[in-house]
Amino acid sequence: FDLRLADQVDLAQIDIFDNQEQSSRAKKEQKSDILSTLVALRQFDEFRDNRVLVVDDESFCQTATKQILSVLGFHQKFQIDTCISGEEALEQIRQLYPRGYKYKLILMDFSMDGMSGIEATQLLRALFATEMGLTREEQPKIVGVTGHSTNYYIERGMAAGMDLIQPKPFYKEDMQRVVEQLRL
Repeated sequence: FDLRLADQVDLAQIDIFDNQEQSSRAKKEQKSDILSTLVALRQFDEFRDNRVLVVDDESFCQTATKQILSVLGFHQKFQIDTCISGEEALEQIRQLYPRGYKYKLILMDFSMDGMSGIEATQLLRALFATEMGLTREEQPKIVGVTGHSTNYYIERGMAAGMDLIQPKPFYKEDMQRVVEQLRL
């Protein structure tokens, strides 16, 4: 499945051939649905190398993080994806990377049901290095996001392979500082 196919379709040239029994309204709705899908596929592919992954099991935290990133203009330069667990993040990366999709930044919550952010980071670093043959410089930056900002948690996150730790809650200015520190 190659999403680059959407680039080959001239959106203005789409015709839907239906039997005469269908109303013109139904035809317009179908055409609109197809156009919307093709535009979404094109946008998904447009950000092939510029992706951000937010991994958090709290939907409120995912939404708040995406809003902060959007305020900083990330929605114009990056596709922002979300996962609700470390397991889902690993699976998504295993599926996307062989197709040429790459993350520049992963925001990883420390405390999630099931696999912790620390364990997910360790497994991701091993996956990138061993299975995908990526050097550390070629791998995405991983920022640990946690409500526990004691030295103990910071040291655990850094030892697991996180590039930076960002305490919760965080605001636009905090994320701007992260972006600047990581040179994104």
